Amino acid sequence: MHEPELSRLRMGLVPLADCAPLVVARERGFFARHGLDVSLSVEGSWAGVRDKLAAGLLDAAQMLAPMPLAAQLGMDGFGVPLISALTLSRNGNMITVSNSLRDALAGPEADPTAHGLALNALLTRERAAGKRPRVLAHVYPHSSHHFLLREWLGRSGIDADRDLHLLSIPPPLLVHCLRAGQIDGFCAGAPLGPGRRSGGRRPQPVCHPEGTARLRREGFGRARRMGRTLSPNPFAAGRRLDRGRPMAGG
Repeated sequence: MHEPELSRLRMGLVPLADCAPLVVARERGFFARHGLDVSLSVEGSWAGVRDKLAAGLLDAAQMLAPMPLAAQLGMDGFGVPLISALTLSRNGNMITVSNSLRDALAGPEADPTAHGLALNALLTRERAAGKRPRVLAHVYPHSSHHFLLREWLGRSGIDADRDLHLLSIPPPLLVHCLRAGQIDGFCAGAPLGPGRRSGGRRPQPVCHPEGTARLRREGFGRARRMGRTLSPNPFAAGRRLDRGRPMAGG
């Protein structure tokens, strides 16, 4: 005997730019046109999204692309199989530093190699002077932000585990921690990282998936309509946003 088809979907998101297709798809009625009742739950951190998916409090969620891979490999204790619905965004991450660190890394604008070498020299001088290690942050251990930050540091000859401290901080708290002097910089995606005015520095551009939408595999047989309609609706919303079309009228 087959279980009845699900028509309600609890979806988690973190308030960043790549959640926009999900928000627009719901607010403009794209889901409702296909008989789906989608409720959105705003979460404060990627760890919160992970935990609620694991506990079954969410059926689907906006997630960072590496998160489901880490879950499938058992790298974070998550252990809940997920199904990919679509990619919400690609690229867009930026390394942002404090104004004081920006001034210390004076050099050509938008030159990540020069700034990385300058940071290496600065860390060497500060270590010799007995100063505290610099602190840089990213949004989640299994994230492109973390991997890109480590790649930039490594290319600059900086050992991320020896020469400074790396922290994982929820996206909503990054700017506050930077302004409070608790961190010296961070790697994050839009709308964080306000660019030159606050010392933004971009790593070399690469094409990598960033935000994704994922469904729990458990009970997916009861959610086939979700799988069929989840992908095209945020995709249509994303195309509308990408073209700068007005949202009125659905």
